[in-house]
Amino acid sequence: MPAATLHDKLLVARPDRIHWIVAALRAGMSAEEICGLTKIDPWFIRQMTEIVALERELAIAGFEGSTKEQWLAAKRAGVTDVIFPAENQQNVEEDVLPEQMEGVRVHYVSSIDEVLAIALPKSAKDARQDADTRDQVLADAKG
Repeated sequence: MPAATLHDKLLVARPDRIHWIVAALRAGMSAEEICGLTKIDPWFIRQMTEIVALERELAIAGFEGSTKEQWLAAKRAGVTDVIFPAENQQNVEEDVLPEQMEGVRVHYVSSIDEVLAIALPKSAKDARQDADTRDQVLADAKG
């Protein structure tokens, strides 16, 4: 997508702007540039940056394939919370054995608001703890 189109989408406060922020981050736009265009608090954009970075790490780790394969890859990577679309609940329950679910919390969501409520830290302390945990998990995975 041309950078000019992303700029235009980021300038206007609309319900779908969060999707354009993610698209801009995926395209390599800096958090500072996004903050400048959107006037959104830098803390929030940094949280989105971390989610996109983790998404890239998980993609590199091989998060493609069936629900079961995704689940097992997440568990190997040390993920303790997994978010699936609500419509995938039946697939997860059919594909993943109860013993494979041990130690992992599953969240079934219907909207991006639900994802953000689960994925984003609630406080600076939680953000630091999440960052420390993520760094440890990634270090262990590269091991």
